[in-house]
Amino acid sequence: MKEYLRFKAIPKDEKSWNFIEEKYENGVSAFELADGKPVFSNLQLISSFTSRRDDDAYIVTGDKVGVGFDGEPLLKNVKIIKKANLDVDKISMGFLTSKFKDKKDIGCRKDIYMIREFAQVDAINPKTGEIVKEANTWDYPDWKFSGEYHVWEYAGFEFSDPVDGFDTIVGTERLIAKKKELAKK
Repeated sequence: MKEYLRFKAIPKDEKSWNFIEEKYENGVSAFELADGKPVFSNLQLISSFTSRRDDDAYIVTGDKVGVGFDGEPLLKNVKIIKKANLDVDKISMGFLTSKFKDKKDIGCRKDIYMIREFAQVDAINPKTGEIVKEANTWDYPDWKFSGEYHVWEYAGFEFSDPVDGFDTIVGTERLIAKKKELAKK
């Protein structure tokens, strides 16, 4: 039987809570495993994984009944096989390094083990033409902006320039995208 990775106890009703949509999923959220390692198809999944670094992890089996909001498998008839021993930080850093072309040690916030997204721009002084690269908009309120791009931070590192095809939509942006997709149908 196929094995999955699950954090925390199995809910009695076999329904996981979706914090972004604020509703129950139709099964127990888990992570796919391939060769004993978690599989992440998008940034939302790795973000969910990193936020569970202090939770107990288990190898489980179950019947796949759907796909959850983050893109994770949803299971029913879940059985715990054994407790899992894994290094969430090492797995997360390895995955992020493989999915982003640029990684920079920012030398601070090494103790923040969640993925945070920042939008940065090139700020242009309308009076002098001076350009400041990688600016935060709040630092230059009277300037013009161009070239918006995004960076993601995790454990004191900044990641940018995702590999082609890697889905970086997270959080409420993912919810908005999902609602737009449903509206098309």
